[in-house]
Amino acid sequence: MLVKGVLPARSQNAHLMERVSRLETAAQTVSSERASLEQAKSHLLEQCNPAQAQSSTVGKEPEHDRQVEQQARKDMSDTFADQVAAGDVWFEQRPGSLAIGIRERVLFNGDHTEVTWKGRRFLKAFAENLKHLPADQSYEVAGYFDASASPEKTSARKPRSGWDVSARRAASVARYLEDEGGIAGAQLSAAGFSRYRPEGGDRIEVVLSDNSEALKTAKR
Repeated sequence: MLVKGVLPARSQNAHLMERVSRLETAAQTVSSERASLEQAKSHLLEQCNPAQAQSSTVGKEPEHDRQVEQQARKDMSDTFADQVAAGDVWFEQRPGSLAIGIRERVLFNGDHTEVTWKGRRFLKAFAENLKHLPADQSYEVAGYFDASASPEKTSARKPRSGWDVSARRAASVARYLEDEGGIAGAQLSAAGFSRYRPEGGDRIEVVLSDNSEALKTAKR
């Protein structure tokens, strides 16, 4: 009777041990799979974090640029408050750019293309304000001069071409902003437009292109 009782017990124990072994194997498999999943998760997070950081940076940079541009424009309006009030300096928002208009009498005499002493002082202060803008900001200096509409300016000598005067004036301003104002030459370009776009009269425009998203929210 003892033998008969022991043998079934041993058989049952063997069966239980086999089940325990299978469970342990299954647990090891689950543990291994869990470790693999954790490793995959960690790898995905490593890939996501730089993308998130870049996305966050992309979101913040335009906002920072907008704040910088708005502050620079406020500073410029304060610096040239008298000229703005007199209509000699103004701001014009255009699609994709902001144009800063400067009446020709602020910078030049008659049909001369050399910047006056008073004009050089103006451009020096103007350049200091431009330095507050992003380093990748580009500036197109545009000259406008209608010789036929201003005969009194050229009465003492042979009339000069509006193309010649406007181009030379734009180049003079751009050169001064680089040489004396400290603006990088790579940020500057100059062009003469003669009498075309007559609204605004004879003037220099410094056009800030919207290459850094900084000007989209500028208000006229």
